[in-house]
Amino acid sequence: HHRKKMEGRRLDFDCKKRKGSKIPPEEIRAAEDKFESSKTVCYNAMLTLSEGEDEQITQLTDFVKAVMEYHQKSYELLETLASTLDDKISEASSRPRKERRTEHESKWTGDDDEEEDDSSSGGYSFSPTPAKRNGDSTPCAKALYDFEPENEGELEFVEGDMITLTGRIDENWLEGTVNGKDGYFPVNYVDIINDLP
Repeated sequence: HHRKKMEGRRLDFDCKKRKGSKIPPEEIRAAEDKFESSKTVCYNAMLTLSEGEDEQITQLTDFVKAVMEYHQKSYELLETLASTLDDKISEASSRPRKERRTEHESKWTGDDDEEEDDSSSGGYSFSPTPAKRNGDSTPCAKALYDFEPENEGELEFVEGDMITLTGRIDENWLEGTVNGKDGYFPVNYVDIINDLP
């Protein structure tokens, strides 16, 4: 808009200059003043626009850098989280509980196989091995492995300890006492001699 206005006033000023004496000097001077004024306004407008573009570019650059920093921090956070999860997985896989449980289950499976062999060989076995573990004696179990508590309330014992059973929490955990201490412990760490009623 300013450039078109300046161009129009320049053409008007040039035209009046060419006509020379036919145009009063005051009118020529007025046309020149208008042209100079329009030129100044146009220059200032262009300067403002240029400065505005510089400011916009600066703001856009700052925004892009902020976005990059945000995503960089997000990436670092996720990388740390992934590393922590990997450590947890490695730690869980290195614990002996699964291996011991499998070993314990294999032991029971072996006992069952022996009982089946006794029956198939013509022997009479009306009371399988587990049944004699459920006698009238006090419920107890023998520690197969050392157990070090990881949480409050767990019962510490070592391999070979005889643990008096006092309760069952669920299919995987029992309660008992040994060496004057009581607490709960995993089933797969012991061999039940006399089960709970």
